[in-house]
Amino acid sequence: MDSKFSLFHHAAIIAPRSRHDDFLALKNIDPHLDFELYSVEEMEDLFAYHYDERALEEVYREVGDEELAEAILLALSRLKIGKQYVSSKLEALKSLQSRLLDEGLLYSSPNPERSFEHHNVIISGYQNTLRISNILGELHNMAISYDSEEKAVNPLRIYYEFNDIYDELRDVFNRIAEDLSSGTPIENIYLLGADESYQDLLERFSSYYGFRVETSHHAKLYDSAIYHRFRSDYLEKGPGILPDFLAKNSGNKDAEELYRLFNRFSDLPHDEKTLKSFFDERLKHQNQSEPTYEHVVRQLEGYVPPKQAHVYVINCSMGVFPPVVSEGDYLSDSECASLGLPTSEDQTKEYSDEVSALFDSANLVYVSYKKKAFGGLFFPSGILEEKGFEMMNSPHLPYEYAQDQARLFEASLRDDEVNYLRVDPRLPGLKERGLLKDYRNFDYTYHPFHPIKSEEQRSYSPTQLKKFYGCPYSYYLERILSIEENTSNFSARIGTIFHAVMESLYEVSPFNFEEEWAKAVEEEAKTNGPFSPKENALFLRLKDECSYVVSFYQSHDSLLIDPHFKTEEPFHLLSEDNPLVSFSGQYDKIVEFGKEHRYYIIVDYKTGGERFSEAMLPYGLSMQLPYYAYYASQEKDLQGAELIGLFIGPLLSPTLVKNIKDSLEKFNSDKFRIEGVFANDISKLLALDPSAYKSTLIKGLAYSDKKGFYSYSAKRAKSKEDFASLAQSAKDLTLGADQRIRSGDFVIAPVKFKALYDACAYCSFRDVCYRKDEAIRYLPEGKKDVDEDADEDTNEEENDGLE
Repeated sequence: MDSKFSLFHHAAIIAPRSRHDDFLALKNIDPHLDFELYSVEEMEDLFAYHYDERALEEVYREVGDEELAEAILLALSRLKIGKQYVSSKLEALKSLQSRLLDEGLLYSSPNPERSFEHHNVIISGYQNTLRISNILGELHNMAISYDSEEKAVNPLRIYYEFNDIYDELRDVFNRIAEDLSSGTPIENIYLLGADESYQDLLERFSSYYGFRVETSHHAKLYDSAIYHRFRSDYLEKGPGILPDFLAKNSGNKDAEELYRLFNRFSDLPHDEKTLKSFFDERLKHQNQSEPTYEHVVRQLEGYVPPKQAHVYVINCSMGVFPPVVSEGDYLSDSECASLGLPTSEDQTKEYSDEVSALFDSANLVYVSYKKKAFGGLFFPSGILEEKGFEMMNSPHLPYEYAQDQARLFEASLRDDEVNYLRVDPRLPGLKERGLLKDYRNFDYTYHPFHPIKSEEQRSYSPTQLKKFYGCPYSYYLERILSIEENTSNFSARIGTIFHAVMESLYEVSPFNFEEEWAKAVEEEAKTNGPFSPKENALFLRLKDECSYVVSFYQSHDSLLIDPHFKTEEPFHLLSEDNPLVSFSGQYDKIVEFGKEHRYYIIVDYKTGGERFSEAMLPYGLSMQLPYYAYYASQEKDLQGAELIGLFIGPLLSPTLVKNIKDSLEKFNSDKFRIEGVFANDISKLLALDPSAYKSTLIKGLAYSDKKGFYSYSAKRAKSKEDFASLAQSAKDLTLGADQRIRSGDFVIAPVKFKALYDACAYCSFRDVCYRKDEAIRYLPEGKKDVDEDADEDTNEEENDGLE
């Protein structure tokens, strides 16, 4: 035996797993070497209870959660029955531990101390040996020594700062390529610091530079199609499908892994709850099978490199170096300490010590960090200042190993130009070469791949049409491909409750507000789940608001002659012009009234800020009321009545601040006044509202026998022909939209209209749209006029209203 290896003969070597290959390589030099290798975790496990999948299954049956079962088993493996614990949780686990020990599901290694007593124990790579001494300190007849560490004569004290992740990776890839060309084996080169945000780019840059960097991110088995197909069959048929499943997927490594897992736990129930809580959770932490590569630059696991490693540290930012470990979800730090497990503070200190040692070692050959990436700002780690590192800005290397260097470099400089308005003096020359012809030249427009059947029946509602005219592509994704996720937010749920109460006001007799409010809230909670405590607290104010609006309508409805109310009724109207088109929807309220002459109005309730705007109507963006007007013009029950108003009825106040001079009654009356357009005949309006000369019902309505309608009211006053024209506009816009939809016109063209409408603001598909700014259609800005009532007594200001 070589004398220089005598230290390792009959030894127990405790080293991080990254060092194990260093020691195993010694056996190639001297096959007679006899030693055992352990990591500190493996050494600790020798003195703890062991368990296997049977124990996991048993504990899972008790707790019903796979992650919790794993945490409990870890605690049970370290729990000492004879020790008294402060934690009641740990004390409660003793009975479970006793049962598992009796059943042989927990078991210990016989005499684990034999692996270390009468041995030469060599510690390598660990900076803090407290965990080791806590275990081995009680043993005897044992020699403990430390493996020698190479100290750098001139440790690295320069780090490189880059503007973005692309420049950082370009530099480190070039340096690794230079290191390889100098003769360093690729097996000795390690990359450290590449978190998940780097992994896809490592694949991409590997193709540029001709060598591969191992990536640490892998698709999880849970996300595989084969698992979800198998899961569905397993739910239906149970464990009996396993042999056939394996036979049908012979050679598929993922199928083999699924077979092993489900066969091992075949005694568990195969109900959906168990699949979700046990098998799904396990497979979310298990990778799909992927090709394996040799001769790659590996990513360093942990912070202790092999002895001959060249370590390239990137992403050396605050929060990354050194990492901070948080307290566990199941075991607190105090409980971990009492079990002999490392606490979060212990682990954080271990990592800090290991990082510090790495930055002083001869293994460290490169350090860099980026200032910006993916919309975030980064700052250099404090360890750089602590160790006395000096910063150097994006160095220009005298070599370039990238296969497509010129294109990549030009793209990087163009990104600087477009994103930050920085023009590098080298960029014009690169542009003249014309190498990068497709820079950001993606086609953001829609290309049909789901054809529309031109002869199929299609039905349209005002909401659908607003979506189409707001952005045809958004309509295509939601209505044609049906990929919209319809989630009910709190604002929508408020609207549902208020609408339900308002419907009951006209449908339930006698009407009791308290009962109908409670019923509406209860029904909504049954449909979309209970409300949070915060939301329930908001209902204290919302209930008062709803009672005020009910009182407002009760007061004004009582003044109508022979009123008939139609509320929350759906309709479906076939088009006379095109039998393939139908108009559908559900209006909130139509009120018919009058004695000698019958009139009607249409009211659409709103709990939000949306209002009717004639200026937006030609663009298809404010057609809900005209759309209902078109339906009403075709409704047989209304043929003998005349339309004299299209109104928005605010159900929630836009303001909570009352003028000190106003009474509460006036404050509530003003804020709930209906808004919209009305007949230009005061006699007809008086049938609707006896106060029409200075209306307490209709916002913006003021009339005098001398002056007629005031200027701001005149803008809202409409003739019969005007109402018919509004209804005709809704009809024409619907038929026009239908023609474009049938032709596949789903261009990405979102609309912005002044400050009133922005199709992109709350669009569900912004992340998949890829639109360019020039795709946005800015509709005419126009003017937002403000008029004052000429009557000095009123001193009321109204805008051009319809918004």
